[in-house]
Amino acid sequence: MRNIMIKIGALCLALALTGCAAACSETGKQDAVVTRSDSEVDEAPFVRGVWAADDGQQRTGYYLFTDGHSGAYLDTERAIGVGFDVDMVNGERVDFHMGAADVNDYAALKVSGEGQRTLTWEYDKRVENLTLLPDANPDDFTFYAAADLGEAALADYADKNGSQPEYVGYVVQVDGTVDIQLYDEVDGHNSTAAYYQIDSLTGKGQNVTSGEAVDFSR
Repeated sequence: MRNIMIKIGALCLALALTGCAAACSETGKQDAVVTRSDSEVDEAPFVRGVWAADDGQQRTGYYLFTDGHSGAYLDTERAIGVGFDVDMVNGERVDFHMGAADVNDYAALKVSGEGQRTLTWEYDKRVENLTLLPDANPDDFTFYAAADLGEAALADYADKNGSQPEYVGYVVQVDGTVDIQLYDEVDGHNSTAAYYQIDSLTGKGQNVTSGEAVDFSR
């Protein structure tokens, strides 16, 4: 079997999809976990819960706050995690200790709405939008990494067609939907074999090209 190369980037323009992914969460699966109000931000910058992070175009990760000051961060591509602690420096600035107590990352903090935060990181001026997922529990939160869903799409295509394309590309949309493109390179151009849209919280979605529903949660 040929090696699979993961390519990310220009896929945003390539994925002109018309289908819709499965619902973004499973009802009744998780307990509500909000224990603090936004009015308490001076004491703790965040409430307990799962905060989805995006850069305005793609969902980039999840901050799992076990309380208002600590937790773990997981990226959406491969679900690689790192622990953190966070403290208010003043009413407009936070100090993240990522992975180790002596690693400090500072960010300007803005409360942009109920269950909404905006972080502007000092070291690279990167802006990160955080949204509290109302029914997600940080103690048992799970999702499907984009890279794993890409591999699942390749396997699904191979199972139904007897062969698989050489490449897979993916983009995680702000709502958590993963757009996946399976393709080969022919004469310097992408030759698309199939598009998939999968809900990264449920693992369910569809092969948009064929119209078939798929379930990668099994």
